[in-house]
Amino acid sequence: MLRRRSEVAKQKVLMVLTRPLNKNPQSGREKINLFIHQSLEDAATVEVVEFHHLFRLKHIPGFISAGFKFLTGLVSGKRLPLQALLFSDKREINRIVQIARHFKPDSIFVESERSFLLFKALSAELPTTRIVCDFDDLLSRRMREWASHNNSVSLGYVARFIPTAVQKLINGPLAAWLCRYEAATLSQLEEACFNDADQVILLSSAEEAILMPRLPKHQKAKLHVIPPACNIRKTLKLPNQPLRFVFIGSDSLLQNRLTIDYLVKQWQTLKPVTPLVIYGKMNRQYPAVANLSFAGFADTLDDVYTPNSMLLAPAFVKGGIKTKILESLEYGTMVVGNQISWEGISPIDASEQRKLALQNAIVSPHDHLLPFFDESQAAIMHLQATSTTDQIKQRWLNCMLPN
Repeated sequence: MLRRRSEVAKQKVLMVLTRPLNKNPQSGREKINLFIHQSLEDAATVEVVEFHHLFRLKHIPGFISAGFKFLTGLVSGKRLPLQALLFSDKREINRIVQIARHFKPDSIFVESERSFLLFKALSAELPTTRIVCDFDDLLSRRMREWASHNNSVSLGYVARFIPTAVQKLINGPLAAWLCRYEAATLSQLEEACFNDADQVILLSSAEEAILMPRLPKHQKAKLHVIPPACNIRKTLKLPNQPLRFVFIGSDSLLQNRLTIDYLVKQWQTLKPVTPLVIYGKMNRQYPAVANLSFAGFADTLDDVYTPNSMLLAPAFVKGGIKTKILESLEYGTMVVGNQISWEGISPIDASEQRKLALQNAIVSPHDHLLPFFDESQAAIMHLQATSTTDQIKQRWLNCMLPN
């Protein structure tokens, strides 16, 4: 006898995250994790578990074991990235494997290639369970980018757990070696992930084009791109008078720090009369510059993307998708950026003329905004065709619940 739809048991999904599931997300990654959870919870029974790193656990045997794995990897040639060793605590891995064994999920979502040792254990323990690893962006490329910017290391959400003395080592004498070591070992690990994962997700089609040629033919079908959803709330319009530029982002992250340094320099040298307001928590002191101000943390994005605002967000670190670009477009605010700003969102001109156009827009926005407005409009049309909330939700459902 056939059961009615309401009587059919929901499939189960285990979400393993490397940070808490934040109901009021601040970072781009937190927003993506919450979106995935909300997309799945109506169609499946979803259990969320946080995978803790060694600095969070403060488990001395875990540090000793990670050190041993590091040294044996150097000897054997099977080196592991330090970012994977950070998530290598055997007791913690066993805890999550036991949760999975008890929960009996139909599929498991694992955040980040840093969780490599965990999903190898999950694959061995639950060989018939579907495992999806969300890379977000290519960490190996990120490390190469950091190396190209004077080996500047951003510790991100992990920073608050790491002792100050260790942070000084990471960003001081160890920085150059660390960036080289991580770039090389993460490339190997990213390819090894495909041996145990049923599907691997990237945010950006630009990074799919980088990773795909490195994969053997039989594993290429496992790689998929699912960008962040973009919900256009307001119609894009040219800004009202009086014009102002805005930027949003904390300088604790390298990508924001480089942009802020660039913007401060432009306001010092070009002396534009159009004001620039920079939002976000700052950790460094900046010189007083005419028509440039720091507004601190914004209570709401409506305070940032006002009708007279333009997002000024040239980017200098390649990788992933810049979520502040999507947010600006969602609020109907045009973007003034460069090629890297639009990576994974919309292809644009990267010529020397482009750099001049950016400076012209800063000095005299009234006369040079239309090309940037047209870029923003073209990006919105593309996003509405490919990345609406419903479309991205369906792609996550197809990924995690293919049956």
